[in-house]
Parts: sequence; structure tokens; C-alpha cells
Amino acid sequence: TADERRAIATRALAGALRGLAPLSHAVADDLEHEAIDADALRRIAASMYATELGSLAGELQGSLILRAEVLRRWNDFVGADQVARFISTGIGRLRAMVLTVFRGRTAAPVTIIEAELTSTLEALGLRHATEAARRTAMAWSDRPETAEVIAGHHGLWSASERFRPAIEEGLGEWMRGIVEDVRSHAGRKRTVAQVSALGVNAVGVAVMLAVFVNTAGLTGAEVGIAAGTAVLNQKLLEAIFGERAMAELIATARERLMTLLTTLFEDERKRFEELVPAPGSMRELATELRAAVDGIVA
Repeated sequence: TADERRAIATRALAGALRGLAPLSHAVADDLEHEAIDADALRRIAASMYATELGSLAGELQGSLILRAEVLRRWNDFVGADQVARFISTGIGRLRAMVLTVFRGRTAAPVTIIEAELTSTLEALGLRHATEAARRTAMAWSDRPETAEVIAGHHGLWSASERFRPAIEEGLGEWMRGIVEDVRSHAGRKRTVAQVSALGVNAVGVAVMLAVFVNTAGLTGAEVGIAAGTAVLNQKLLEAIFGERAMAELIATARERLMTLLTTLFEDERKRFEELVPAPGSMRELATELRAAVDGIVA
């Protein structure tokens, strides 16, 4: 009869649903295991890129990244010998000197120093980004779930082709931002004359140099043009802007540079992350699958 056939079908369906529950939970378990693996792979990439970014930051803060001859050009323009004679007499005398010492001088080597900074930072950034990629690719190739993927993407063993133009463009924006900050600070009445004496672009270069050139850790034979340039820049910027504004300009420039480099390294790291499923999505799917099956069986 129809009722008997319906009862048989109902029992068959109930049995099928009971068998579906263990299978669905097993699939959900697999999804969660894959999410764990994806998390591990992402942590590897994040660790490699964070390590290399930290090494890059250490190089920028702890060493002289410009050639001595480039700094000598800057010191010759500024008149380091004259500045040195005024340093011991106090900031007031130095501030007055700034108004006269630059009149009639040759043009500041702004373009030369900017080009040197750009090429040096590009080279350092590229080296560390390539090392981060190489170390990540090597670690991923040792894992069975990603070995084949790495083998099929040879470009993952070095920085991407877009890294160099991206850092070049970013550094250009960074330098223009420093000049705009100098121009903004020069709007204050006391600094107008001093900035005008050097030129806003030259003062911007002084700020850029101050981000990298310092006397921290310099001893013995290392004390030379690097230490001299550090003192020169500090005294000039302090004479022009005052100690607080000078520190603000340098700190802002340093922070923006690190933000730029961090963003570039994050973009490079995403090349790897895009090759594995998002762990959060897999966990959500596992939860939804369990809930759906439990609801049907219940």
C-alpha cells in the first residue's frame, strides 16, 4: 500500500541521514586540519618577512648608508668648517650664521643625495625582500602540502617584479612628504628666514640625512665624516626649527619610511598567502556543515 511504501521510504531516508552525520563531521574535521596547516604556513611567511624587515630597519638605524663622498658634497655645501666654529658659541649665533653663510653658495647637492638615498634604499629593500622570499619558499617546499605549489612558482624564490618600481615610487612620495613638512614648519615666523637661506629642498635633505646618519655607536675609526655630518645636521636643524620641532620632523620622516617598507613587505608576503585557503573561511565552513547536519538528524 501507499502507507507501507511511505514508511519504508521514511526508514530508508532516516538511515541515510544517520550515515550522513559521521561523514559530514569527518569532512568538517578535514577542513579544520587544513585550516591548521594554512595557519602554520602563514606563520612561516609572516616570521620570515618580519625577520628580514627587522634586519632592514636595523641597518637603516645602526649604520651609515651613504657613501662618504656624497656626504662630503653636502658638508662642502653647508660649510662644515664654519658651522663647527659656531657650534661652541651657542644656537643663537649659529641661527644668525645660517642667514649669511649660504648666500652666494653653489646649489645644494639635493638631486645627488636624493638619488643616492633612493638607490641605496632600493638595493637594501630588494636584498631583504628577496631573502625573505627565498627563506619562505625553502620552508614551504619542505612541507608536502605546498612543495608542489612552490615548484610551480619559480618567482616565489625572489622579490616580485613589482617590488622595485613600488619602492621607487614610495620613496619619491616619502621625500616629497618631507619637503612638504619642512615647508609647513617654515610657515612659522621664526623659521622663514633660515629655511629661505638654505632652500626648502636643501632643508628637506638635512632631515632625510638625520633619519639615517647619527653618532650612536660610533667609536674610534668610525668617528669621521659620519659623526661630523650627524652633528652638523642636528645643530643646523635645531638652529632652524628648535629642538622639539626638529625631533618631530625627524621622527615623522622615520615613521613614514618604516610604514612604507612595512607595507611593501606585507604586499610581498601576500604572494604566498594567496596560494593557500583562508583558515577562517575553512573553519566557518566546518562549523556550518556540522550545524546543518546536526539540525537535519535532530
